[in-house]
Amino acid sequence: MKKAILTLSVFLLTIVMVAGCKHKSGLQAQNQEKVKYKVDYLSPDYANISCKIGDNNVKSGSFIEKGSTLVFTLEPKENYEADEWNIKGSTLTQGGNKGERTCTIKLTSNVIVTCKVKFLLENGFNAVTGVGVLDGILFNMKDIPQAKDEILGHTDEQSDNKAHKVTLDAFTISETEITQELYEKVIGKNPSVCRKTIEGEVIEKRPVEYVTWAECIAFCNRLTQIMPCLGDNYCVYYSDSELKNIYTVEDAAKLILPYTNWSRKGFRLPTSSEWEWAARGGAKDEYWAGTGDEKKLEDYAWIDTNSNGTTHEVAKKLPNGYGLYDMSGNVAEWCWDWYVENISTAPSTNPIGPETGDLKIVRGGAVGIEFDSATVTHILTMFPGHHSWITGFRIVRKK
Repeated sequence: MKKAILTLSVFLLTIVMVAGCKHKSGLQAQNQEKVKYKVDYLSPDYANISCKIGDNNVKSGSFIEKGSTLVFTLEPKENYEADEWNIKGSTLTQGGNKGERTCTIKLTSNVIVTCKVKFLLENGFNAVTGVGVLDGILFNMKDIPQAKDEILGHTDEQSDNKAHKVTLDAFTISETEITQELYEKVIGKNPSVCRKTIEGEVIEKRPVEYVTWAECIAFCNRLTQIMPCLGDNYCVYYSDSELKNIYTVEDAAKLILPYTNWSRKGFRLPTSSEWEWAARGGAKDEYWAGTGDEKKLEDYAWIDTNSNGTTHEVAKKLPNGYGLYDMSGNVAEWCWDWYVENISTAPSTNPIGPETGDLKIVRGGAVGIEFDSATVTHILTMFPGHHSWITGFRIVRKK
């Protein structure tokens, strides 16, 4: 009897053990089916990448079940297109060819997905549209109409820019201040000190600053030279009175003062009068570029009260009437003219200022400047060999 009971016990224990082994094997299989891999994808500059499983969005950094089918989509910004996909890990099943905006993968391991983009416009400057392109960097020149006996300056008798009549030829001026990325592309270095990361802004699209007046002159010539449709024969500035030697970066480093050929249609600095006429934006009663209302000034300009002590990406504020950004803020801007204590009140045509001087005129507000010094008539000054973290420039071109 005891032997029978013992035999039965062993039999039942064997059944339990077998069942337990089967249950354990089932758990192992179940765990294997739920293996997950990490999915990372990185959006390039000038485009966004998204990822989906069916209709469900997948965030970069998510852990997704093995064997899942993931569809990646590239959404390029204007003037850009997909170039080459780069998939590290997993298996490409569809798309992902050069120039295609989508790719589909089956998840078999951790995966990192990126895609290069290409710029669709060729290098050059279109004088009709005002659009310039240099290795994927765009700049835009805005048309400024002729001024015929227009009043510039201020009626305040204490001002060194008293009201005076001016006639100006039509010209074009850059929509924004010259950016750090464009300056570096042209000159090969970026002297700017404002490089702090700000959410929602691109550092390279902030205005270049910490440049001397002479360096701005050299930039204008160099940009003119490297534009396929322009070239040496369009350069405005020269290092000799016979206008044979084009002004260079090396000349700027030596603070050699340039000579000018005003008939040339290359890029140059605006005269003080051109700058003010453009900054007014067609309005005759606005103290700042874009507005006459102090309460609205911060909608148009980065000044000391809203800038947090740094420059910002260009064109983040509202433009003036001519579609120009940041003329009363962000950085103050170098002009061509030598400073004179009292600008002549006699009517003039295309004035360029005195032939010599000690200080150059700087115009516009800036991130370190108060509202009452950011008006379109206010004049600042700097030595041409000096630089400042709140001083940059924009360029003009003869029509």
